[in-house]
Amino acid sequence: MTLNNPRTPIGFVPEYQISAIPWVTSSTVSGIKRHRFSTLDEAQPFEDPDGTTFIRWDRVSKWVIIRNNSSGSMKAAFTRNGFNTAHYFKLEACESFSGDLRLSEIWLSGSAEQEYVVLAGLTGCEGPIQLSSSLGIIGVG
Repeated sequence: MTLNNPRTPIGFVPEYQISAIPWVTSSTVSGIKRHRFSTLDEAQPFEDPDGTTFIRWDRVSKWVIIRNNSSGSMKAAFTRNGFNTAHYFKLEACESFSGDLRLSEIWLSGSAEQEYVVLAGLTGCEGPIQLSSSLGIIGVG
């Protein structure tokens, strides 16, 4: 007999009021990569059909910090299409971005080997969150 345990919905406010679960990665990017946030102990890289490398997770963020530790600039977007529709932001050398954002993935792009750090506070809410202009969410790509 299954218990059919309920999932914590994305809009469950108490999850955003308590302290977040920390998650961090420090890596390099050349081309486009995405990271999906999770509480999984071991994140395994996968390949998209187009060759894009990504790491898959199952939780939603409460806040996010992205830091460019390289001498060149890099871009960050909330969807892959954000790079094609100019819905991205640029991080110059040693610049960082922080925001209270409810996300399940971040896309990063760099023309050369760029070192970066992504730090996130995770909730107990299970993702993913679908961000798309076709769903009426303007400004994400």
